[in-house]
Amino acid sequence: MKNNAAKKEFFIKSGDILIVVFIISFSLLVFFIPRYSSSTAIIKTPDRNLKVNLSEDHDIPIHLENGHMLIRVKDGKIRVVESTCPLKLCVKRGWISKVGEMIVCVPNRVSIEVVRGKKTSIDLQTW
Repeated sequence: MKNNAAKKEFFIKSGDILIVVFIISFSLLVFFIPRYSSSTAIIKTPDRNLKVNLSEDHDIPIHLENGHMLIRVKDGKIRVVESTCPLKLCVKRGWISKVGEMIVCVPNRVSIEVVRGKKTSIDLQTW
């Protein structure tokens, strides 16, 4: 009986450690894959869509039915500087520059999305 009580069973085997190392390394790889910057953004308002070149520094005033917004483009990035919306979440979002990043102002019905060159209607394509 002493031999059985002193003997501890290990539930972790070498294959389990290999699987854990693979999962952790794959997660880190996905996390550190670079997201490339873009030079184009699409600003969607209730009235129109604007395609903006991010390589030129300038301000874009947007006049809306219920107020206004001021959008600034600088150093390849874009942000909302002023807005008449109550919570100002779009202003607090800050600068965006990577493909897929967005700023949305729900009260003003305005969205800004950084896109890669030519925007298409296909979100995902599989072979």
